[in-house]
Amino acid sequence: MSQHHTRTQHSPFEERTATLTQDKMTVAEINKLSAKNAVSVVETKAFVDTLLSPADISPADRLSELTAMGLYIPGEKRWTGFPRENEGQLEKSFYTPFADTANAIVRSIPGNDIKTNMLYLDIHDVKPIFRDPQMPIGRPDGAAVTVNAKVMAVNEEIKKQERIIQGTGVTGEAKEKAKSELSKQNSAMKILMKGYELSWMGIHVPYEIKPSKSPKDWHGAVDQAMTYIGHVFMEQLDRRFAFALVLCRDELTILMCDRSGLMVTKTPINIHKEPEMFIRVMAAFSCMSAAQLGWDTDMNIYLPKSSPDPVPSYQVDPDDIKGKELHWVIDVVVNGQVEPYVTVGVISTMRSVEICSRATIVYEVIKYNERSAPTETFALKRYWLPLVAGDQAELYPWEGEIYESLHNGRPTEEKHVLASHKIEIGGELDTTFTLIRRGLDGTRLMKGDVAVKGSKIK
Repeated sequence: MSQHHTRTQHSPFEERTATLTQDKMTVAEINKLSAKNAVSVVETKAFVDTLLSPADISPADRLSELTAMGLYIPGEKRWTGFPRENEGQLEKSFYTPFADTANAIVRSIPGNDIKTNMLYLDIHDVKPIFRDPQMPIGRPDGAAVTVNAKVMAVNEEIKKQERIIQGTGVTGEAKEKAKSELSKQNSAMKILMKGYELSWMGIHVPYEIKPSKSPKDWHGAVDQAMTYIGHVFMEQLDRRFAFALVLCRDELTILMCDRSGLMVTKTPINIHKEPEMFIRVMAAFSCMSAAQLGWDTDMNIYLPKSSPDPVPSYQVDPDDIKGKELHWVIDVVVNGQVEPYVTVGVISTMRSVEICSRATIVYEVIKYNERSAPTETFALKRYWLPLVAGDQAELYPWEGEIYESLHNGRPTEEKHVLASHKIEIGGELDTTFTLIRRGLDGTRLMKGDVAVKGSKIK
């Protein structure tokens, strides 16, 4: 940084942050280049078992409840509301039933199993808000998102009335009353969502829908989903990895993207013919912790006028940060002790939007406990670094080790780096293969290889 009471704090984190770079390339072009030859196809069951495996939510029990509510028709093997096989070629005819079915699935989960509150929303005609008005326009067909307290309260009331309707021993009169109240709450929800301002910072899982199962539509949907993941990484500096969904008529593909590339499920899940697997997937995101969804739990936003304590970004109301500079509180290990620092600005975000990259970002920070009267500023650098194992580790030390060697024996005031360490999440070293992918491996695709349903990597 500057030479005026400024000291450089270099922290080579095994980490993830990303934001938009002022580059002539579009986000889609950057992602296609960076993800090329870094796409892995994984067996669907292995993907779900490994990456979407929260507490047992008993999909069969959830299906029984949803069937009793008339949302699934076993005899026809289909969810209600969706176009039948010989009808509904318009994409928009899938938006509402997909979001409604996903929300009904989540509401059927026992409350104690819910770890992350979210709603699935049809947002095909909504432009999620970027904090920077110069950001490109991104418009997913839908997403699982964090909503404000008012919307969540109505959703809880809908859940309550649905429980009454499907409850045993409930009289006909009580059920009719519950149905009437449910209709009122559904109408109230529609009114609330009409003017709802959605922020990219609150998006957990974006999804793209196509009305056909053609290879062309599938490939186009995956391309679009990758662009949305790029938007997520741009806006959510505290996101380590992200999931996305692609629905081609009735076939669901799951994507997971981290800084080592993209993983995609090999065999699409037929949401009508495999209702329990569909339930398991859609419920999993709500039953997973923030860390399991890809958030960096060591980063929070400091909003002194709204909350005395830092809060996770995905729990922040968009109105509280609209037009305001964000201040992140980031935990750093200094001399063996965790010490929080708060950002006062961003020094560099060059190329951090790239999927397969170090995703380097450099902040200007001050000590959080001295924020009222800071005495000096620091530079905090966070990025992913390639893992080097065995003998190679000695030949290619990471930057933190190099600085430690250079600083050996020097007094503190002469050190260029005050602290450096690799990040841990929940006590585990944060790496793409071990912590994020949990050792899950797939078939790496090269350019021209067949991915799914005859599509090719371009």
